[in-house]
Amino acid sequence: GQCNVLLGDGGMGKSRSLEREHGELAPVWQSQNEHGAPMDLGQLSSYSDVELRLKQDASFQEWLQGDGILHLTLDSLDEALPSLPNLPKVLLGVLEKLPKERLRFSIACRSVLWPPFLEDGLKTLFGQEVVRVWRLAPLRHADVRVAASANGLDGQAFLQAVAEKNVEAMAAHPMTLELLL
Repeated sequence: GQCNVLLGDGGMGKSRSLEREHGELAPVWQSQNEHGAPMDLGQLSSYSDVELRLKQDASFQEWLQGDGILHLTLDSLDEALPSLPNLPKVLLGVLEKLPKERLRFSIACRSVLWPPFLEDGLKTLFGQEVVRVWRLAPLRHADVRVAASANGLDGQAFLQAVAEKNVEAMAAHPMTLELLL
């Protein structure tokens, strides 16, 4: 199995990255007897929703009955934690029951709300060597310049305008940079 943890501040593009990956890779997965099952944890209203949604997911059920690979992607853990503080324990319990050798698991969360014990639990379940933690960093000046140019603007002039208006923090995050462009 594999396990990827995607961490970053709000507006850094975690959800977009996961959605794009699923959209681009779903046709490839289908051609290789692999399945994709994305879940937005921020939409859960109870702990039982996790297992209920998996039971209702056709790709998940097909994977469970077969011998292929499942790409299980859980987004927005941070949005679910205020109302479901024990969700990390529930997730570990659900994952424990699944055949990890056929599972490619990914989860996204805001860095400041990431529970360290969940990372430890994932390392216990999947193995220390296969759990990878990715931290999305703020955009650099060079990144903002490239984005401005890609949007038909003079990159250097855009950077100067950002500095003059004191909105560097907004330009450093993909979601708010998009608004500025």
